[in-house]
Amino acid sequence: MRKLFALAVAFALAISLSACGGGGSGGEKKATPEGKAPETKVGLISTTENVVKPEEKQQEVKVDDAEALAKKWKDKGKEFAAKKGIQTFNIDPTFANFSKDEIKSYSLYLNHNGDWKAGSKFKIGFYCQTVKPATIDVWIAPDSDESSSDRKGQLTKVACGTDKPAEATWEYTLPADTNNLLIVRNQLPVEGFMVTTDELQK
Repeated sequence: MRKLFALAVAFALAISLSACGGGGSGGEKKATPEGKAPETKVGLISTTENVVKPEEKQQEVKVDDAEALAKKWKDKGKEFAAKKGIQTFNIDPTFANFSKDEIKSYSLYLNHNGDWKAGSKFKIGFYCQTVKPATIDVWIAPDSDESSSDRKGQLTKVACGTDKPAEATWEYTLPADTNNLLIVRNQLPVEGFMVTTDELQK
């Protein structure tokens, strides 16, 4: 009788251990760490050759004082350029301000005049910081008599930094003689600054 009782107890204990995942046989699960959100890429995203200038998308945002915002961000751009030792006059807000209570999108042209020859290489520098993620298009082409809608150039996309300015550099090779190098930046209704440089390579 005692033998039967002992067997019954052993059987019950085995069932209890099996239900609890006992015996240390892999029943314990490790906690899976939460997946991190993918980081937003900042800086140079892409460069494409031989494309027409993208159409400007009309966008605007209401603000209290657009002129004060433009001064604030231009001053921040000047401060950044000074710290980096960047010598350029091309320091601008990332937005256009044509009215006091509105900032908007706009194609901002930079004209670099000179006796430029086909095959000349320019080192382009672009730096930008915005209060929220934004991507600026930088389109470059030689000025010519060709219709602006047909003219093709180089299109580079740069994602601006939010915590600190994004920095992007690349090369542009002039496809034809010209007396004016066009560098067009697409401003957006997003607060921030951008700094543009172009240097002829020897």
